[in-house]
Amino acid sequence: MNSKCTAVIFFICCSTVLFSQSSNRLSKPSSASSFFLRSVRGFHGKYDWKIKKRTDVKQDGAAISTDQFNDAGWQKAIVPGTVLNTLVSNGIYPEPYFGDNNRKSRALIPDLADAGNSFYHYWFKTSFIIPSNFKGKRTWLKLHGINYRCEIWLNGHNLGTMAGMFNSQAFDISAVANLQGKNTLAISVQPVDIPGTNSKPKTDRPGAIGENRNGGDGEIGKNVSMLMSVGWDFTAPDGIRDRNTGIWKDVEIYATGDVVLEHPFVQTKLAPADTSHAAETVSVEISNESNSIQTGTLSGFIKEANALFAQKITLQPWEKRRVVFGPELFKQLNLKNPKLWWPVNKGRQYLYSLSLKFISGKGEVSHTVTDKFGIREISSDQNTPDSSRRFYVNGYPIFIRGTNWVPEAMLRNTETRTLAELRYTRQAGIN
Repeated sequence: MNSKCTAVIFFICCSTVLFSQSSNRLSKPSSASSFFLRSVRGFHGKYDWKIKKRTDVKQDGAAISTDQFNDAGWQKAIVPGTVLNTLVSNGIYPEPYFGDNNRKSRALIPDLADAGNSFYHYWFKTSFIIPSNFKGKRTWLKLHGINYRCEIWLNGHNLGTMAGMFNSQAFDISAVANLQGKNTLAISVQPVDIPGTNSKPKTDRPGAIGENRNGGDGEIGKNVSMLMSVGWDFTAPDGIRDRNTGIWKDVEIYATGDVVLEHPFVQTKLAPADTSHAAETVSVEISNESNSIQTGTLSGFIKEANALFAQKITLQPWEKRRVVFGPELFKQLNLKNPKLWWPVNKGRQYLYSLSLKFISGKGEVSHTVTDKFGIREISSDQNTPDSSRRFYVNGYPIFIRGTNWVPEAMLRNTETRTLAELRYTRQAGIN
């Protein structure tokens, strides 16, 4: 399977524990002050999303993203979700995976390759109120995942564009957000540039390298999008008609100060043949999102180890850098007798809680990020009679029982479904 389609699961139990102990969302909140714009339809959320085909709307984003815009005639939408999710939900097209409704020869659902890019190019819009506790803070809009290209408008202002199915991006909306009333968001989402077809692949083709039977003719591989949507063994015989165009992951609104933290990471180093000591290296990306110098303290805390560490930080205007806390300078990151993470049936999947925060010189917390991590070290070698690869976890050889993770073809993902899939995978003996 191609990496754009599936992931090989070696240690599924870690995901299971992380999921069950998190905030029970597929998308992790970016801040303590955060909310997701999930639709009423499909998710029982709080927000009324609507869609309409771009070619059927005469106004531009500046007009659509205002409270005065009349959206009568727009369809109620599912977000997160694709265009086809909504059209099927509204009865425009039949359920593709009932009987042979999806077979291309039946022509029940127009295919992107035949209908053209504009056919599944849609506007998505909704409105929201910003909580009062966001006042005085920097406010962000984050798209956790769209497919494939989009332009974003808020309250009549163009926030920018983004592209790529596996990209996520945050936009600073502090200057255009309305803290006193309704905010109107409009996102124009268009499909992949090259939809590909489900025709038999050519012998010598310029598309997805190494894919000779899956991914249709391979042309969609020129985009950063999942090959499965043009046709795979489990999306056979004819793929996903809109190529999963839409807002397929969460839309988030959150607040921070001027200094923002991202991508916390913990790396474990265990002594050879000795698991009584663990050296932890903690890193995080820090950025100054203002035009003034920011000085303060970046501190971290590992709750279960009672390990507190900190250092003074000065950031120039708009500066972004990676800060690393190593066990050489911060002795508290050398943990004695740590509780280790082990694969299924080999021990507990024990997790530690990490929090990182930046406190300004005025004593105000600008941003806090949290994460959970397991203390473990994974390695492998090929010192076997047939040079096959074997894996070690915490210095002990482990026989890997893995599988491929296959997403729901139209990306109709929910927390309930994902948790059930993780539970079934563990019950199947995957470690």
